[in-house]
Amino acid sequence: MNETSPSIANFLSELRAFHEFTYQKALPIEVTTFFARPEVGWSVAENFSHMARVSRSMSLIFRMPGKLVSPFLGRAKDRPPLEKIKEDYLAGLRKGFSSGPFAPAREESADDARKMAILEEWRYSYQKLEKSLQSYTDEQMRQNQFYHPMLGRITLMETAYIALYHSIHHLQNVERKTGLKLLPE
Repeated sequence: MNETSPSIANFLSELRAFHEFTYQKALPIEVTTFFARPEVGWSVAENFSHMARVSRSMSLIFRMPGKLVSPFLGRAKDRPPLEKIKEDYLAGLRKGFSSGPFAPAREESADDARKMAILEEWRYSYQKLEKSLQSYTDEQMRQNQFYHPMLGRITLMETAYIALYHSIHHLQNVERKTGLKLLPE
């Protein structure tokens, strides 16, 4: 990454705003649409459940002490812009990537209370990641690396942004299923 790469504070601000914005935009989705089972892929409910599970799990990456990550993977050198990482990641997801243990269970319930529980879970799912990031400096986030199964070696800051990019992919699916605009401009 270069000198203009975002700080942890900027990332966390963006992450909080993203979760709140998309939560508010999802509230008007009708219960029948939210739980409708598509012939292919996941329901809206299942997409939100999956995003929340992955978002919470992202914090595990950052619980590894920074000193343990760098010696094995080296220090980051010249990195592409975040926009390029985002494009590569979203292109990889469009090709298909197994969600493995993060695949959501089929939602059987179809009432407003369950819909709100799923959306609330999504709304606050970033908080574990936020807490884990507080033990890192901006320099560690820019220099230490993590091995991503699709992208290879990426910095910890790029890894944090994957939490947003992953959600963008699933929210694009939800937008197609609902006809609503859920993503920020």
